[in-house]
Amino acid sequence: RGLLGGRLADLEGLYMGIVVPRQDQLTARISASESRLPLLADKQREVSDDVEAHSAQLKALEELLKHNSQDLGNALKGLEDLDAQLGTTRANMARLEDSLDVAHRYVQGLGKGVQDAHRRVVSGQDGMLAPKALVNGTLPVLPAR
Repeated sequence: RGLLGGRLADLEGLYMGIVVPRQDQLTARISASESRLPLLADKQREVSDDVEAHSAQLKALEELLKHNSQDLGNALKGLEDLDAQLGTTRANMARLEDSLDVAHRYVQGLGKGVQDAHRRVVSGQDGMLAPKALVNGTLPVLPAR
């Protein structure tokens, strides 16, 4: 019994020196953790509320992005239509420019023709009679009624 009693005493000493203090430490830790649980639950609720708020904001932003994308698509289509109209307008302006150039040449030719005819009349070329010169340079007086 001496050896067994000594061993038992050694085990009891180890138990009292190591296990009991550790058990007390673990009990204190468990107690501290249990006291923190309400704080953690509150924090979890706050975070959950924040996540829900962010989710709602994200949905609103997605809707806004969808509408903005549609508006941008409509604006792009409008710009494409304007570009097509601008191309048509340019083609019409080119045709008008050509017509205006032709009309300008015709008017210049007509003006030169009138000048040439005037020169011939004044100089009496090609059998054209010179204009009558006014004797006194004034028009006759009309009788009163």
